[in-house]
Amino acid sequence: MKLTPSEVAVYAHNEKLRLFELENLESIPKNIPRPDFIVVAGYGQKIPEAWLSFPTTAAINMHPSLLPEYRGAFPAEWAILRGEKTTGVTLLIMSSQFDKGDIVAQKKLPIEPTDTKITLYKKLYRLAAELLVETLTKKTLTPRPQPAGNFFYARRLTRDDGYVPWEQFDIASKALETKLRALEGWPGVWTKTPEGKRLKLIKLHPTPIVQFEGKQPVKFVAS
Repeated sequence: MKLTPSEVAVYAHNEKLRLFELENLESIPKNIPRPDFIVVAGYGQKIPEAWLSFPTTAAINMHPSLLPEYRGAFPAEWAILRGEKTTGVTLLIMSSQFDKGDIVAQKKLPIEPTDTKITLYKKLYRLAAELLVETLTKKTLTPRPQPAGNFFYARRLTRDDGYVPWEQFDIASKALETKLRALEGWPGVWTKTPEGKRLKLIKLHPTPIVQFEGKQPVKFVAS
């Protein structure tokens, strides 16, 4: 199986930058010089302690929420589902606990009424990149601990989270529209007809499109 190079790898190649590609993070290869920073974004695995102390300044993670709210793997989806009007990004010092390190910088972002999880994540990662450049070019970092308390945890979603009972499958429903924006793609929004057939909602506007399992998408006509 041929692996597709990541955007980082393509950029490094085009700019003739030195690139180290590792099969795993079990150990730090001796030929890698200590960097000023390690920056992580969208990496869902735990990084070994040795890597966290490897950079001369800090190992920094970008999290797409305003921590400590929405720690977890699905922050944008849950922000839309819960009707938030604002979210944002956080740069934090990586620690042994997911999303609990000291905060380095944050920036807010409004959630538009038409945002889906895909459009929102694109905006958040773009904002995070801008914030990262602003932050890492400063002479010093001033991390601050995250406040203590009970905050909403953005747990992993499952296919069952996309289920809507048939009697609530109203294409004019604001709740259904919100759920579709939040769960766009996977897990998606779906129901079961009275005949027991699985029906997935593909889109609502301008014309509702649905898809029966194993069939082609079709226009939805309410009876």
